[in-house]
Amino acid sequence: MEREGKAEDWCFVCKDGGDLLLCDNRNCSKVYHLECVGYDRETTSQIEDDWTCECHSCSSCKGASEVHCFCCPTSFCKNCIKSVKFVHLRANKGLCTDCWTLVRLAEQLSVSEYKSVDFEDRDTHECLFKEYWEIVKKEEGLRRGDLVAVEEPYSSKGRRHMRGTTPTRVVKTLQDRDTKSNTFKLITSWGSKPLIEFLTSIGVDITTQLSQCDVSSIILKYVQERDLIHPIKKKKIICDRNLHLIFKKNTIPLNQIDALLGPHFSHGNDTQRTNNEKKRCLESDPQNGDAKHQKALSCSQEKSPNDKAYFASIVAHNMKLVYLRKSLVEDLLEQPESFEDKVVGSFVKVMETESREIRSKGKISQQLLQVTAVKKMSSTDGSSIGLNVWTLPDIQISMLSDSDITEEDCQDLREKMAKGLFQRPTVEEIEKKAQILHQDIRKDWMKRELVKLQNLIDRANEKGRRSEYPFEHVWLVL
Repeated sequence: MEREGKAEDWCFVCKDGGDLLLCDNRNCSKVYHLECVGYDRETTSQIEDDWTCECHSCSSCKGASEVHCFCCPTSFCKNCIKSVKFVHLRANKGLCTDCWTLVRLAEQLSVSEYKSVDFEDRDTHECLFKEYWEIVKKEEGLRRGDLVAVEEPYSSKGRRHMRGTTPTRVVKTLQDRDTKSNTFKLITSWGSKPLIEFLTSIGVDITTQLSQCDVSSIILKYVQERDLIHPIKKKKIICDRNLHLIFKKNTIPLNQIDALLGPHFSHGNDTQRTNNEKKRCLESDPQNGDAKHQKALSCSQEKSPNDKAYFASIVAHNMKLVYLRKSLVEDLLEQPESFEDKVVGSFVKVMETESREIRSKGKISQQLLQVTAVKKMSSTDGSSIGLNVWTLPDIQISMLSDSDITEEDCQDLREKMAKGLFQRPTVEEIEKKAQILHQDIRKDWMKRELVKLQNLIDRANEKGRRSEYPFEHVWLVL
């Protein structure tokens, strides 16, 4: 009860009141809405008994934090603080770049570049932020002169950098009012500055415009390669330093990456909303649809130029176009120059996995999964090739299956995608990968059919020989 009396009255994220959750750290007075920390009324049972807020972990490395932002949960350890933009106002407290930008606007230290930023309307985040900032100033004894003193280092080159970094919350507020995105200084060319910098840092070509779906897939691959899936909450990812610059959060839901990328693209709200509506699931019903409907990679509606941005139907026919059997993967090993291009993005069946998250209640011993990376693994007989599939690193080729894809496999995969465990492929992605694998899959199919045919011939010959010389068989047995 004593701690609850010292708790703040406003959510530390959105700065609004209501039903709030108090951090369990005994020295922390910060409170939050459930929605602001990734929970809702139905998932309150998932909150740990000793839940602590993000203020106590470094926003970059997730270690113990030592320097904190006055106005948001952003915080850093003593090592990471050296490589980030942070305005120090006290020994271990100050303002992150987002909050510093809003404070400069609220204190009129700079001219607002956003016409719709309103610090007087209490329905806006900016107004609530300013009211919270006034409380902080009073408690910390901060004056406008303190802010002017630290404003000097950000003149010239530094100030231009700060102006180019628009707070994510400002962008969201402006978009909610249907403000056209071409008024944002955040957007550079086709994407935001943080997004472009992230893609450049990982070697992605940004000279050609990427779709929101493409960037979402790139980020998911980045998460998989760096093992950023939350160790306990498997439906969340941990944002490292690069991802934190984009999402401004320590953790985000896995199935909300695409939605959170919206403010980072230069298209208008109406266009974005239309694309999101079009980018719906095109799941065809295997029981009600005819054969042609099941074989199509698009829905029954008339095709439009944007159909390739739709999600592909997860049905057996579509998956067979990009499915690699164990025998085919072994054959592709003989083509080392193209092995990775062909295998990454395809689907394989993994046998007897020990992952609890991937195993589906013991009903299926083989899991249909997408390959995300290829790596060299050490073995007793030297180096060998291993595959990374979703949440399952270091899969040996010997663990792959040679069996056919079944509708049960597809149903299992659809359930995982619905839970946000896997990224759903688009029509365009399936088509591109199918074109690359077509010849190899066809050759593998012909080879297997020839083996079946030869077995049938041998069986027929044996049956005919036994019919013609029945006593010879008896004599051999005796």
